[in-house]
Amino acid sequence: MSAGPKSPIRSAWVIAVCIICYTFTLAFGPAPTVSSNIVRHQGTDKEHLVLNELDDCVDLWTRTPQTSTVCIKRQHLTALFGGQEGHAHGLNTMFVNESGSRIDVSGTAGDIDIDWAAIHAKCERPSVLWDAPLDGGLTAGLATEAVSLISSIAPNVTLHFPEHMNVDTDFVDELPYQHQRLLKRIKAQSYAPSRPPPAIYVSQWAPGSLFRTKLDQARSPSEAMFIVSRAMYEATRVPTDWIPNFSLIHEYWVPSEWNRRVLTKEYGLDNERVHVVEEGLDAQNHFNPHLFSKSKARSKVYLDAKEGEFIFLSTFKWEERKAWKQLIQAFVQEFEESEPVTLYLRTSTPYSTLNTIVQVETGKEDSRIRLLPHQHTSQYQQMFAGADAFVLASHGEGWGRPIAEAMAMGLPVITTNWSGPTQFTSDDVALLLPVSTLEKADIPGGPSDAEWALVDVVKLRALLRRVYSHQDEARALGHAARQHMLDNFSEEAIARQVTNGLRRICEQHESQKQRQVAIKSRIKYKQNGLHAAC
Repeated sequence: MSAGPKSPIRSAWVIAVCIICYTFTLAFGPAPTVSSNIVRHQGTDKEHLVLNELDDCVDLWTRTPQTSTVCIKRQHLTALFGGQEGHAHGLNTMFVNESGSRIDVSGTAGDIDIDWAAIHAKCERPSVLWDAPLDGGLTAGLATEAVSLISSIAPNVTLHFPEHMNVDTDFVDELPYQHQRLLKRIKAQSYAPSRPPPAIYVSQWAPGSLFRTKLDQARSPSEAMFIVSRAMYEATRVPTDWIPNFSLIHEYWVPSEWNRRVLTKEYGLDNERVHVVEEGLDAQNHFNPHLFSKSKARSKVYLDAKEGEFIFLSTFKWEERKAWKQLIQAFVQEFEESEPVTLYLRTSTPYSTLNTIVQVETGKEDSRIRLLPHQHTSQYQQMFAGADAFVLASHGEGWGRPIAEAMAMGLPVITTNWSGPTQFTSDDVALLLPVSTLEKADIPGGPSDAEWALVDVVKLRALLRRVYSHQDEARALGHAARQHMLDNFSEEAIARQVTNGLRRICEQHESQKQRQVAIKSRIKYKQNGLHAAC
């Protein structure tokens, strides 16, 4: 029997289904764990998300109420597509029920009354599952930032730790007592059965394969969470194991505009998904040069320093990215052995003594380059207090926390004018090593096409000489740097950034829950025959 002409209603059906694309970003929960399929319409490049349950339809649509969405039963695909390609504008939202009938739910988003007063009250103190490494070692930088963030937002946020997050570590044991007590109290209270599970998950683990493992450990498959990754990287391309998680993570919180540009420009992530949340530090009670005597700090930390020596300090993990070769070469080439200037490196050489490394890299011995042992937390700030200048001219930094710490301690700082430190440095507060070109980034296990800054030894020599020869100017620059950190990068300032971001997410989540309840009610009302469907 030949098919007659299609009715206007059926034609509208086909047009509506064909025009909708599934390419919208969900605001909550992982990429849908619902029973769904992606179907490509034959002869076109359009794809359609086919859902099997009413709740799934409502859930997806209320997350993107500005988008027209069609939810359709798989068994009705053949009849509805009919091999036709259609074009339409201004489509309504509809749900196809078990019998194949359309239920028009257009207009259900715009006229829903949201109880914003109740939402604001609930989200004034958001509940968050916070996951971070606290083991020190290779993750010491991440752990230090984690403690700073957690301690600064704790008064205004209900924090929970996942079960796998370990707070009984040597790193935690070296923290000030009030921080140890806070971390252990949060851990002990994280599993009170009377508390609902948090709707927000924030992870400070690098967002690669280990991130996914930690996330799976932190939640059950049925839990829908808003997933935030605190992420940063030091080169123009991120590790390849980050890419599969792009669709899983709802927001990235990066510390600098430079990091933000890498994710949005190089990888095409939406600007709305990548937010700049800077790093802060306590420049009043910890990184405050006025709390220390320079002479006493020098005698405690720089045990072999001679009277009157000018001390350059650098602290870093021993890896190619930190440009330690260029620093050693610049120092040895610039300063005569008769000049009373030294370079102390707080690091650990993995394969030889520092004297041997200096000889290999420069062709001669130089006892003025010295190794500093690891300082206990109580002496860490004294290391800065006893120095005259700080230098870390690396190939790239995610943020550059030791640079910020040195600035807060009032030291003149030499650093590379590229990557993360550009967020908090300028010519007014630091001596910036210019970058004229990039080079291939030598990162073990990193992406092969990544680049980082080329560190120019000649230009670095000039900056070292400038600091040593113009010490009054250098000290004035250090004073300006400290004031800059006090004014803009205190823990309180960054805590406001984090807390406001968490409140925004909480309010978004709660308003969507109210929309879902209202829309489900309206759809079921129409399904019961109280409103005409096609």
